[in-house]
Amino acid sequence: MPILLLGIGVALIILNVKSIKNEKNKNLNFSEVLKEKENNISDVEVKVIELRREIAETILELQKDIEDIKELVKVDEYKTIKPTQVNVENTKDDITMNEIKGDKSRQVMELLHNGLSDDDVCKELNIGKGELLLIRKLLEN
Repeated sequence: MPILLLGIGVALIILNVKSIKNEKNKNLNFSEVLKEKENNISDVEVKVIELRREIAETILELQKDIEDIKELVKVDEYKTIKPTQVNVENTKDDITMNEIKGDKSRQVMELLHNGLSDDDVCKELNIGKGELLLIRKLLEN
């Protein structure tokens, strides 16, 4: 049994040494292929590389121009903003916020005195429960 294990170990070592030698040959082959490809670059590939470089430069210039224009627009926006005057006409038909609040609080108190629950009052007046509770607390004080 120990001789069998020893034989398998020696066989594995020999196989690994052979695979290491093969890898060295493959690396040499890869470097040869790389050199060959570098030497065989065609005129079309050179033109494509030049066009890519030119396009990249053009895009970079356009981006710089766009950033400059954005900065100019921002500066112009700050300069052109002028205060405007709003004319508000008050008429007798206008309803003020105090009248609306007073009307809503009056309706809330009437419905509560009629015996409706908080939820029913909220549904009736189409208001939230928090608003109802706020109106109730304000009216108690």
